[in-house]
Amino acid sequence: MSRGPVRRGFSNNWVSLNWRNDGTTTQNATVSLTLPAGMIYNMATVPPTTVLGNTITWNLASVSPLENGNLMVFYE
Repeated sequence: MSRGPVRRGFSNNWVSLNWRNDGTTTQNATVSLTLPAGMIYNMATVPPTTVLGNTITWNLASVSPLENGNLMVFYE
C-alpha cells in the first residue's frame, strides 16, 4: 500500500491499494480500508461495495490464482 500526503482540506490525498491472490485456487476476497480520523472519502477508481463511516470495503468475487489488481482511493 502506498499513499499520497495526508493534508486535511486538500483533495489530492490518495491511497493505492494493491491486492493479489497468491493461492492456487480461485477465492472470493474482501479489501477494506479505514481512513484516518477526520478524513472524508471522495471517490475510488473502482466503486466500493460499502462505505460505513471511515471504512471503505470492496468485495472481489472470483479472484483467480495469481490475479492481482489496484484500487486508488481519494479523500480529503
